[in-house]
Amino acid sequence: MRYLILFLFVSFSFAQTTQWQIDWDDNPAEDNVNSYQVFRSFDGTNFTVLASTPYSYFNVVNLNSGVIYYYYVIACNSYGCSDPSEIVFQSIPQVSQIPSQIIAYDGEFTPIAFNNYLNEPDGDPITWTFESTNDSLRVVDGVIVRTLPFSGTVNITAIATDPQGFYGWASFNLTILPEELPQLPEKVTNIQFRKVD
Repeated sequence: MRYLILFLFVSFSFAQTTQWQIDWDDNPAEDNVNSYQVFRSFDGTNFTVLASTPYSYFNVVNLNSGVIYYYYVIACNSYGCSDPSEIVFQSIPQVSQIPSQIIAYDGEFTPIAFNNYLNEPDGDPITWTFESTNDSLRVVDGVIVRTLPFSGTVNITAIATDPQGFYGWASFNLTILPEELPQLPEKVTNIQFRKVD
């Protein structure tokens, strides 16, 4: 019996990762394999058949972040099927909502412990990157840094990426109030009712 080795690859654009391709080595020609059966589990113990394919890959769609998916594959020919391959597992990082902050013009933002907003159930190391709508504010090692004098709101996207390239992200706002708050209009007074003919 031959064991299969699975490789996981990602296909995504800048949106939450929701699919991946499972890929394995073809069996030798003398095995006369006519199909591979892909099994999946959510707990690593109870597996069900996800697909049967004649190819040495399968695209899995509608994946959820923050969930570990476990897989194994068997090779089948007209006489039966192989023993299961090794079990492989993978998850997509999940980033929960990061709180926005508002500070006075001369105030300081509270540093953000981004890993507190991360769910990476398979334990892969995470690399954080940040995209900002304005270069006046950047994030460096969880600390929000002002690069220029600035007041207004900046949207920051925090992206958590694992070694396989799967990622999750969340956006949050950082607001710096103006140095002098604008003058608000005076309160409306003397409200009356008048008859309309």
